[in-house]
Amino acid sequence: MAAQLSVTVVLGVVAVLNLLLTVGVIRRLKDHEQRFTELSSDGGAPDAQPSVGTVVPDFTVATTTGGKVTGADLRDGGLIGFFSVGCPPCAEQLPDFVGVLRAMDDTPALIVIEAGSAEDAAAFLEVTGDLPVVLDGGDGLGKAFGVNRFPSMAHLSGGAVAANAHTVARLLTQVPG
Repeated sequence: MAAQLSVTVVLGVVAVLNLLLTVGVIRRLKDHEQRFTELSSDGGAPDAQPSVGTVVPDFTVATTTGGKVTGADLRDGGLIGFFSVGCPPCAEQLPDFVGVLRAMDDTPALIVIEAGSAEDAAAFLEVTGDLPVVLDGGDGLGKAFGVNRFPSMAHLSGGAVAANAHTVARLLTQVPG
């Protein structure tokens, strides 16, 4: 009887310790999730890409609407936005970026969507309509501009990135006019 009681007590202690450890792990995961959410939606993140001062590379790209955009088109006062399919903050920010481009219709602009194919980007392409969009497989313009986090937006001036942000609201605080 005493052996049975001691086994029951040991099992009870192990179960309580297991419960405490599980609660601790869940709390820690929630903290990490909150931190990642803050980082992914923080427009003022110091590591915003492309970095201010990045020289606009020479490029010529064909857009999904059949036009062409070059680095020279954007160097002095252009806006460029980098978005990735499957990125919830990108899906959130793209309509706002499109709205800004439509409001500033005389501003040269380019939307870069990282996607494997036009089918993958179909929902994003519906939002962009007739604006200049290029599909990037991850090794093109995004790489040339040093983008490693999405969404990323930049105002280009003087041949380089003059302002950058991960949210449209943040970018607009930095764009003159």
